[in-house]
Amino acid sequence: MSDGSGRTPAMTLEQRALLALRSLNRAQSPDTLQIPRRADRGAAPLSFAQQRLWFVQRLEPESPAYNMTSARRLIGPLDTDALRRAFEAIVIRHEALRTTMSDREDGPVQEIQPCVGCTLEVTDLGALPPAERELEARRLAASEAAAPFELTRDLLLRARVI
Repeated sequence: MSDGSGRTPAMTLEQRALLALRSLNRAQSPDTLQIPRRADRGAAPLSFAQQRLWFVQRLEPESPAYNMTSARRLIGPLDTDALRRAFEAIVIRHEALRTTMSDREDGPVQEIQPCVGCTLEVTDLGALPPAERELEARRLAASEAAAPFELTRDLLLRARVI
């Protein structure tokens, strides 16, 4: 609705609330809450980004070029069992994190794996003196960041608590 000037007249507070409620209801409809699963659960061709990753891994198998690393220092008590369950729930929920790649006669394909081996590795450095603990934590984090993925068998996500 326009007043002829090309501008939309101001809405009342009630009209804005109704519009927001309609938008919220539309955003929460069953059609928009989740991405539909593929009907065919077999191997699928690689996406363009996966093809690049596959190519780099074949060219330089020991290269961590595509690794995206992040480290966080947490202060206070940590419930590692709860963190492990949360990590596993994320991997179970997102097939992309359980995707491996294999080479077939007609080219590489992606395969969705069951959530086997999606573990959260925990390394306790509490027995070391504080100065050594910090150095060892940094060494382990750097080693983890530099470790390449073997796309035919590794999940595309690795997490470790040190």
